Amino acid sequence: MAVEADVKALAEKASGVYARILSGLEEYYRSDMAFGLLAERLGLPVRSLIEFMQKYRLPYKGGEGDGEKGLEVLLKLRRTVST
Repeated sequence: MAVEADVKALAEKASGVYARILSGLEEYYRSDMAFGLLAERLGLPVRSLIEFMQKYRLPYKGGEGDGEKGLEVLLKLRRTVST
């Protein structure tokens, strides 16, 4: 039983971190926030944030339409998590 409780606690913590990252990325795409500042606000190493974005094929802001594309991917990710 203790193992189940530990696993559940870890899953809830990971889910919270995942949700924070998604919310932070949404702010990143909607504003002129720098990538490094986003990582700092999330309390993550820049490399971890880069790996997250690569894993989910999220674009870096650099060209026209990147913000919109990023928001579309985030919406899909949120739908996947909530179902």
